[in-house]
Amino acid sequence: MALCERSSDLRQLDELLADAREGHGRVALVSAVAGAGKTALLHEFWKTLADTDVLMLSATCVPSERHLPFGMLTQLFESPALTGEDASRAMRLLDDPTPATQDRPSDDALAARGFTRLVLEMSERQPVVLCVDDVHNADHESLDHLLRLVRRLHSAPVLAVLTERIRPVKVHSLLHTELLRQPHVTSIRPGLLSPHGVQEMIAEAAGTAAGARMAADYYATTGGNPLLVQALLQDLRDPAQPAAEDGAAPGLAFSHAVLGCLHSAGTSPVRVAQGIALLSESATPALLSLLLELPRETVTRTVAELTAIGLVRDGRLRCGATAQVILGDLAPDVRERHHRRAARLLRDAGESPRTVARHLLQANTAAESWMVDTLIDAAGTLLDDDARHAKAYLELARRFSTTDPRRQSGIAAALARIELRLCPSGVLRLLPQLSTAISDGHIAQQLALELPEILLWYSRIDENERLYRHLEQLVDTDDPRVAVELGVCRMLLAAVFPQLAERIPDALHHVSGVELAGTAFTANTRLNTFAHLRTVLCEGPSVGAVHSAQQALAATRLGGSTAALLAAAVTILIRADQPRLAEKWADRLLKEATDRGAANWQGTMADQRAHVALRAGDLPGAERYARLALHRMPPQAWGVAVGGVYATLLRAYNEMGRHAQATELLCKPVPEALFDSTFGLEYLYAKACHYLATQQQQAALSDFRACGELMAQWGLDQSTLVPWSCGAAQALLMLGRRDAARRLAEEQLAQLTPGHSPQVRGMTLRILAATRSPRQRVELLAEAVDVLQRSGDQLELAKALTDLGEVHQRLGDSALAQITARRGLLMATECQARPLVGRARRAIEGARESTFADGHHPVPGAGEVAEDCPTVAAGTEPADKLAYLTEAERRVCVLAGRGRTNREIAGELFITVSTVEQHLTRVYRKLRVKRRQDLHQELASGRYVVEEAQPPSQEARTLAACAPRR
Repeated sequence: MALCERSSDLRQLDELLADAREGHGRVALVSAVAGAGKTALLHEFWKTLADTDVLMLSATCVPSERHLPFGMLTQLFESPALTGEDASRAMRLLDDPTPATQDRPSDDALAARGFTRLVLEMSERQPVVLCVDDVHNADHESLDHLLRLVRRLHSAPVLAVLTERIRPVKVHSLLHTELLRQPHVTSIRPGLLSPHGVQEMIAEAAGTAAGARMAADYYATTGGNPLLVQALLQDLRDPAQPAAEDGAAPGLAFSHAVLGCLHSAGTSPVRVAQGIALLSESATPALLSLLLELPRETVTRTVAELTAIGLVRDGRLRCGATAQVILGDLAPDVRERHHRRAARLLRDAGESPRTVARHLLQANTAAESWMVDTLIDAAGTLLDDDARHAKAYLELARRFSTTDPRRQSGIAAALARIELRLCPSGVLRLLPQLSTAISDGHIAQQLALELPEILLWYSRIDENERLYRHLEQLVDTDDPRVAVELGVCRMLLAAVFPQLAERIPDALHHVSGVELAGTAFTANTRLNTFAHLRTVLCEGPSVGAVHSAQQALAATRLGGSTAALLAAAVTILIRADQPRLAEKWADRLLKEATDRGAANWQGTMADQRAHVALRAGDLPGAERYARLALHRMPPQAWGVAVGGVYATLLRAYNEMGRHAQATELLCKPVPEALFDSTFGLEYLYAKACHYLATQQQQAALSDFRACGELMAQWGLDQSTLVPWSCGAAQALLMLGRRDAARRLAEEQLAQLTPGHSPQVRGMTLRILAATRSPRQRVELLAEAVDVLQRSGDQLELAKALTDLGEVHQRLGDSALAQITARRGLLMATECQARPLVGRARRAIEGARESTFADGHHPVPGAGEVAEDCPTVAAGTEPADKLAYLTEAERRVCVLAGRGRTNREIAGELFITVSTVEQHLTRVYRKLRVKRRQDLHQELASGRYVVEEAQPPSQEARTLAACAPRR
């Protein structure tokens, strides 16, 4: 062990040795707590005596040899330092252990033993140093001889260094008392290390930087006990031990050191330390006394001893690793017995259910009624903060309450809420019991009102309708608060299963507005949010729905009873064409769910985020978040809601051209009740889109029409939940039925007001344009581009731009075709829509070939119109170089020459910063410049003629309609 902060103790021993050499015998009594390093100090002093004229005799006493007569003396006299006559004489003394008798008085017997005489005679020839480690463990006979020597060595060149463990005053031995009476006995008390001493010890073993970095944590863990610090350093060097960069990482060596300190301290410290480890924060002297059945004075004294050792601080163990080591040293049956006793004592002392339940769980029992109640109460307080412990408490309570159906049902309902957070598929095993409990009335009113949100995703229409009617009978509908909760259940059921809207009664019909206003804010928020959700799904978005959703999101914290509410609010924002708001809240909720480790919340919010990404045309994001949702919640845990997740993945796969993966996903089983829900409608629409993308037009048309029929049956005629008409019209076009496609698109367009769902309106205009002649298409597609730019859907905008580029090509306007198609290509590339990227590239190539076929050389940027965007006239040799730039490169080149930053250029041209960087790289290469400053000087040299843009032509005005708006 590295010796730190012991220089004064070593100096004191050296001074005592110097006195002994002068013929003034001395005794050093080194007293320290377990692990403080008294043995290390003795060894360090022993090393300083090597190669000197001192005769060194040593012994180490251990508890197992305490009853072996003359054990300590045997070690001293068997020292290899004794030779010749001294060794022979010592052997003769050890071979004659005859005790005192009536004929031989005790003092004469000791003298006859000759131990004192032998030592004193040896000291006449050379100084003698006797070192006895842990003298408190020495045998009684040896101690008698040692005491006789101590009384007589004050005038001999002898130094005796004795180490002992500090013990409580009441148990001090006769030796200790006798030694302290002698004037030539000096007491040395090495203490625990200071923080600086710990840092020095770490630095010696692991370097100065490690010492500065880890000292604080090592000191907090060990209290400065050198043995424990040394053990932590040993664990640090252990390759099998997980590394800790900045702090202590207790391992096997630390465990051995803790137990060594405890067991060397005696029985009481071991028991009291076990009690502190068991009671943790509840450990008080009074409770420890009751738990361990020890006198309170003994407990108080022992806690002080453990504090001196460094294991305890303020009555608590210093670190959790120490508590684990101590509890692990207990036999399992003893540990469980102690936990049972602790639970009862803490309950009688009025401790919280959480504290008591922790011990019941460790004792693995809930055999008494109060124990079950305590576990249920504790689980209720932990639902949002520590769901894993809450689940463990409820599982234990469930095992011990089999004879009470009502209690079993209540526990099952509470377990279902927790399973939804931790492992949603676990709810499936509870469904039969919960359904029976509701129908039999074996469940508390409040829990009954929470069950619809739990059972909704796993039940069929008829089962949900029965559930609602049972709830009406089970709860008091005259209470406005209960009526509001039933109203929430009805709205939620109707949002998922719209056909239930008219089949289940409204519990709010008899509640007045005044009574409704008096209910809790949270209940009213839930009622309004779910009501607006159903309105948005059935009739389309409204300002009131968006306001209500934002209010709910701002005022509600994510929790077990609010997750569905918050998800519904995000859905409202998505369906109300507020993608930016939806993205902000979905990101925030997903982060919170992730930080709190709730599987079902993570899955739900990742699904919402996937919908937001798909709505914005972010196909890779839609795939990533949908996969995350399925990772956090396996498919069987979603119930009918899995249809929504699968629909997002299917549409993303198809738009990215990954049709094999889409086919594989369609082969996965789905719940039987899926197609009775709005999630089934989304899934059916995504499946039809897949058929359309894989040239299965008849199958696609059939599924699109099935979507329309379901929406008509459910009263969703005015809804844009899924734009089935657009899909069906596209399928009809591919089948050559242009007139039927036009009628369907016109009907869809007639249902949409100018401000209603710009995404669907833009899609419909694009499909309608495909049914018209090429010249008629331009106006419709330009309007579609304008509408889709406002919608925020980059993918649909890319499709409209590509269509418009193709139309311009057919009309022979190659310049407009190239520019428009290139914008479509850029957006399609960012969306990673590979089939659309291919179309856009073909449109660009076709326009380019048409231009050359007409005998015209394409002028970069021809026909482009933008404010403050000049054209560069060619004329000189450098201008010829500019002719080799594409229009995109040329726009970037001119703006960079004007001193714009890459981010500013990206903002003006509506492209990414990465794209700007790529364009500039090619510009530098073609113009043979190395940096932006060279480019600025080149353009400002006067060799390039910069002309202001001419008033836009009619063609340019058409193109301007296609340009991204600022």
